[in-house]
Amino acid sequence: MSTHDQLYELQQRLDKFQIYRSSEIEAVAATRDPAEITRLLDPVVDRVREMYEPAQADLHNALAAFVQLYPSLSQGLPSRDPALENLYTFGRLLLPRLPSVPKREMFEVAEGGRREPYRSTHEAMEVDLLRSIRRELPAGVAGRYQALMKKRRAELLTEAEHAELIRLTDESEQLQAERVQSLAELARLRRTSLTKLAEDLRFPPRLNA
Repeated sequence: MSTHDQLYELQQRLDKFQIYRSSEIEAVAATRDPAEITRLLDPVVDRVREMYEPAQADLHNALAAFVQLYPSLSQGLPSRDPALENLYTFGRLLLPRLPSVPKREMFEVAEGGRREPYRSTHEAMEVDLLRSIRRELPAGVAGRYQALMKKRRAELLTEAEHAELIRLTDESEQLQAERVQSLAELARLRRTSLTKLAEDLRFPPRLNA
């Protein structure tokens, strides 16, 4: 794995925790006012406190690894990357403000003896649940569903199209049920309410409506 790949992998891992917004990173990186930095980081720290403790530990380890590795690995980047620079500044200021959690190894030994960033079972569960929550009908299927719904409202459906619409509706409802189930499981994992998590993730009340 190249140096920039390691940094981008850590960046992607941090993004998956969804505890910050890009606008917050940019705002923190742009100011040197301690009071403003505290004002901007306090909401981020609050989001972290709401996370399940193992997830807090995973976040802490990933952020610590990024902050530790960036100064040296960034020298190997082919060109300047403002997003990584801002994340480094943001992470360096956020890290000491994070809640104290039991420390875990930041690296694990992968196949061939390579040391790679640690990825916990808990983190993997969150990633899988978020992937399930964000699933949608394929664009072609969704487009066909909308076209059939339009024909139904105009009372122009053929018998075959009506059967197809029923099948697609069943698929849509099944997918939505699976997404809601994953949302509930993620809320339990993060020890938060289903309503709040749905708001945070902008979870739509209906699928392909």
